[in-house]
Amino acid sequence: MLRTLSIKDIQSISETFFIPVFPNFHFQYSFMEDACVDLAIDSFLLGAKYSRLGVRGEDDISIKERANREVKFLVKELYNFMYGWVHDPKAKEEKMFEAVDGFVVHWWEKGFETGKTRLLLRLQ
Repeated sequence: MLRTLSIKDIQSISETFFIPVFPNFHFQYSFMEDACVDLAIDSFLLGAKYSRLGVRGEDDISIKERANREVKFLVKELYNFMYGWVHDPKAKEEKMFEAVDGFVVHWWEKGFETGKTRLLLRLQ
């Protein structure tokens, strides 16, 4: 499953979400690089885990509701990490939370879709 992920994709998506919040954000060699990679992988794998429910016939909305608690835990984990390290007065807390939430949800959805595709191909 992890073969479909690339560091370049994680880097690109990280910059897409976090540059609007942190204007001086550079993914590579930053303190946030490890945290972003770790949480992207965790979110991706969590989405892939829940994809089994979609293949079994459960609708996507109810699956997302089921996964919500675990996704929010990952969001809080990355947000607290960033909040503890970033002392950028230009970064507003609400915008930072929205960026972190979008980042985690993006990787969860990507893992979910990748997992569903792989499971469906295996069933055929």
